[in-house]
Amino acid sequence: MSTSTSIPKSNPGPRTGPQLHDHQKVGLSKLLFMENDYRSLYEAMVREDDKLDNLKYLDLSAFPHMWQHEGGTEWSTAFSDKTGEEDIRPLQGKGMILADEMVTGKSIIILALIEASMKAIDDWINSPLAESEIPTYRLPKEYRMDDIYIDTPPLTNVKNANSKCQFWSDNMFSNPETKASELSPLKRSRATLIICPKTVMGVWEKIIKNHWDGWIFFGTMNTTRHLPAQDRPLLVYSHYQNQRSEDRDALTQADIVITSYEGVQPGEKKSNLIKDLIFYRVILDEGHHVNVSSTLRYKHIDAIHKRHIHILSGTPILNDLNELNTYARLFDLPCGLTSSTMFQRIITTPAYRKDTTLIRNFGDIFSIRRLKTELNDGVEDRSQVPWASNSTRLGSNDDQARDKWLAEFSTRKQWWSRKYIPITAKDSIKMKWFRFFLEERKDGKIVVFHHWKHTATIAKKVLEENAYHIQSLTADMNTEDRIKYTKKFNEDPEQKFCLLASIKVGGEGMSMTGANICVFLDLMWNPAWHAQGMDRLHRQGQTKPVTVYMPMTRGTYEEEIWLRQNTKRGFLNLIYPNDPPGKLRLTDYPAELLQWLRDNPDPIEEGDENDEAEN
Repeated sequence: MSTSTSIPKSNPGPRTGPQLHDHQKVGLSKLLFMENDYRSLYEAMVREDDKLDNLKYLDLSAFPHMWQHEGGTEWSTAFSDKTGEEDIRPLQGKGMILADEMVTGKSIIILALIEASMKAIDDWINSPLAESEIPTYRLPKEYRMDDIYIDTPPLTNVKNANSKCQFWSDNMFSNPETKASELSPLKRSRATLIICPKTVMGVWEKIIKNHWDGWIFFGTMNTTRHLPAQDRPLLVYSHYQNQRSEDRDALTQADIVITSYEGVQPGEKKSNLIKDLIFYRVILDEGHHVNVSSTLRYKHIDAIHKRHIHILSGTPILNDLNELNTYARLFDLPCGLTSSTMFQRIITTPAYRKDTTLIRNFGDIFSIRRLKTELNDGVEDRSQVPWASNSTRLGSNDDQARDKWLAEFSTRKQWWSRKYIPITAKDSIKMKWFRFFLEERKDGKIVVFHHWKHTATIAKKVLEENAYHIQSLTADMNTEDRIKYTKKFNEDPEQKFCLLASIKVGGEGMSMTGANICVFLDLMWNPAWHAQGMDRLHRQGQTKPVTVYMPMTRGTYEEEIWLRQNTKRGFLNLIYPNDPPGKLRLTDYPAELLQWLRDNPDPIEEGDENDEAEN
């Protein structure tokens, strides 16, 4: 299995290159490789290390590829018993998952990708329209396909005595046998279409302004395309703010188009121009929002015409390993990997049964993940404290106590109340603990996350009783107000200051480094939402160790929430061995309990009209 540490680094150019850390340069290399843009990859590798220039062969053997050459025209893959027949290396889909842990700079890697591929985009725009959505190979001028080593490194790789011949031609993307009737009727857009939650759109604009070292123009401009790529301004266009606009050129000429997941959904009051274009690249930020293929959101995304598509998410798996199949479908992977039945049979079912060979192979090829602990990024440690109401911590080292608890739980499956309501009444054991917690702290900034409005109301009263200044983040706030209030929280010298935030509202696109303590008063079935919230504090700019408190009420459905959360936390470890397992390893669960958890979905979160969940 290849590792990201062996992948060569790339330098995209002067606009973003000087700012990149080593792991971001490796991420850029992986993305260019997965786009089959070997020319841009080679040029970026040479910018980083000029010793790679003018070698006899192009060595890309550090990059994992799903196809292995068996000689002649035969190609094999670990995902099928059958071999394929192709004259050149078969394609392996349209994209990958950039799964680096949160706040490691995934957005900046995408900016670097845009810079590194500007010439490739020009070539694609100017080539015939046939097969414009198929990510065919783009080779360096210096190398034929036979000179590019992927399966194994070349035995020797010396400098050429003379300059190489120029093999590459401007017609690399074209098919000389294409008939006029086969040309695509859709117009191409050079843009990288960035689709993200509404709360993150302003963050993208800020990242572009702060990390693109060059002329940036927000809006439309049609007079610069004759200039060389390096001399043009970066054109950024907000589709979300112009959903009724009929200006097709604004979408086709921009380098970056930003919109939300709601923005790409068709509507009667929208122009719906996106569906009539082919985008060079689509980026799904917080891509776990499209993790279920049966949803309308997924179907709207899948319907967008694109040459490449990449998922950005530090939590790509939320509830089930089979969510990987949703991404396989978006990437249009070969060998039947888009079939949910086949994917489950050969990849996820064996993984649940402790055979992780193929699921880790899949993760190695179609994603890259680096943890903050691996990057030495200067961020202080984070500790997570699941606290039970009887003042004992779950997941202790007492194997006998753990086994007893699991055995007891196995006899009480599915015993939550039919009406899923919060258990945070004013006199509840959880709120008694919260009062004690605040009294013991005396002062200091904290972040308190909740899911239910009822919980927020009670928590606010308890905080006021303890003389805390409170700033709330709610679902009805616009992005600008959320950013303004979190900035005030981070910079205000007031010590007894609490940021009271909905888990979903506060968990994306915010920095809360003004505090190093957070409390989750409600537990959600999906631990990824908690992970997103924790990393609002545990990120660049944090100068203190972060402690996360998760009070859990014993003898209630919160026990089952905790158990399900722990199960799901172990999923990423099945794909990425460097990820920590759950507090309890999946192998610690009784087999029948683990099977029951898989067979029974999470309960629907319900509330009445006076106690809605914050979304």
